Amino acid sequence: MLNGTLSFQTLVFILALALPAWADPPAALAGRIQSFRDWRLDCRADPCALHTAVRGADGSEVLRLAVGPGTALAVTTPLPLFLPDGLSLAVGGEPARAVPWRTCGAGGCEATLALDPALLAGLRRERGGTATFTLVDGVTVRLPFSLLGFSAAMVAERTPGG
Repeated sequence: MLNGTLSFQTLVFILALALPAWADPPAALAGRIQSFRDWRLDCRADPCALHTAVRGADGSEVLRLAVGPGTALAVTTPLPLFLPDGLSLAVGGEPARAVPWRTCGAGGCEATLALDPALLAGLRRERGGTATFTLVDGVTVRLPFSLLGFSAAMVAERTPGG
């Protein structure tokens, strides 16, 4: 946060998406991290985690997306939020989805939404999206995130033998 505001120019993307494995992680991926453009597939733990990140100008993480158990998309941020405004998540040119913040703790706040077929298709098809939320001081922040490499990382995670 610079002078109480975060601008588009001061933010870079971090989206972390931890994808639950529906089967054991591919043996060829066990214990490795692979890069797929802007996404990473981390198989150092079971299940493998699929992620990307948005970082602020100082290099700190400002946004993380994760697919968790039960096929929910979790969006987290350590920034101080005005919770009643919730989160707005848009993928590509699709209309934004309003998502309430689910929980907050010392490490930040998290919002979750169902990873339904339409959202999953958008994540695979589109080149990017935006997460919009309001900071506690009333500043609206719109963070762009990249989806480049998301599909390839998902395919690698689900392919036996990597």
